[in-house]
Amino acid sequence: CHPSVSSPFEIPTQAAQVGLQKGDDTRGWHLHWRRGVFGALQSWAAGSRAAVAYMLARCANHFGVVKQVGVALHLSLDAERFKQAETDEKIVDRLRDALSEHKRCGSAEQQHDYLLLLAAVAPEKAKASDPRGW
Repeated sequence: CHPSVSSPFEIPTQAAQVGLQKGDDTRGWHLHWRRGVFGALQSWAAGSRAAVAYMLARCANHFGVVKQVGVALHLSLDAERFKQAETDEKIVDRLRDALSEHKRCGSAEQQHDYLLLLAAVAPEKAKASDPRGW
């Protein structure tokens, strides 16, 4: 871990924090005309964004920094957010099951309950006058 980085899972926000020169098109890790990472990826990818994504993922795996990259890109959930996501998933599953059950029923009361459930989870309009609806 570099001295200016407090945790092995923290990715620095500035190149100087890990001793890299910011650079320009003649120097620096990312823009150097011959050795720059951006140019190398662009060349190998031959215009394919999917190829760039694949190469970056392989690099993250190769260098053992998958978790750090996920955290830096806000793709990783901390324990609290993960638990909340699990809870939200359970709520959605139960709601889907309840809607499915009420949709098939024929009594007026069950039809009313079904419409109430739909109304409760319907998204709000951006503006009351929005012609695009929801």
